[in-house]
Amino acid sequence: MQPSDPARILIVDDEPTLRLGFEYSLQTEGFAIETAGGGDEALDRLGECDSVPIDVVLLDLRMPGKDGLEVLRDLRAAGNYIPVALASAFVDMHSLEEALSLGVVDFVQKPTTPDCLRRVVWKIVAEERNSSAVRASDPMSLARHHLRRGQRRAALDALKEAQNPFSTSDQSALCALIHLLEPDCSTNDGEPCCDEVNLSASEVVELIAGEVVARV
Repeated sequence: MQPSDPARILIVDDEPTLRLGFEYSLQTEGFAIETAGGGDEALDRLGECDSVPIDVVLLDLRMPGKDGLEVLRDLRAAGNYIPVALASAFVDMHSLEEALSLGVVDFVQKPTTPDCLRRVVWKIVAEERNSSAVRASDPMSLARHHLRRGQRRAALDALKEAQNPFSTSDQSALCALIHLLEPDCSTNDGEPCCDEVNLSASEVVELIAGEVVARV
């Protein structure tokens, strides 16, 4: 499937072979691709006011010099909430929690396949291009939209103020994500929005991608 208005993807990784593989996998889908070999180079590109805007960043977590989390911190400190998918062979719980708090949109487990990479990017692009009206009619989508941008309170408000009922599994998954970031969250009647959540880092990675249901 070729996008009629190609999204521009910035691939940030210190491994040239991996950058090339990611680039080829996404170019065949019609995306416009740019690459950066490190965190500072990525920040320079994202800070260029007169350049074509980047739509999605695929960001390696572990790089020499400025790593992925440092890049995320700098972006958010500058008020830049561009969608970022974090790529890594291993994510520890501390890094995962910080990445989520910084509004990471999705995760790419290395090594990955071209099809998996394409699915992640297509999902992000589709969600970013959904109209606000569509999100407003879907409480789960709206809450995830806020949560993935680090807007925890807005995500919780969307959950509490939802006019349309949504599935128990969706509610449990969203509650688990919010609970990890805001343990003191509560519902309109003052009750905790969810029970204590105990998930591994890999389970949270899958959960934020919408592929598993939280065990709450």
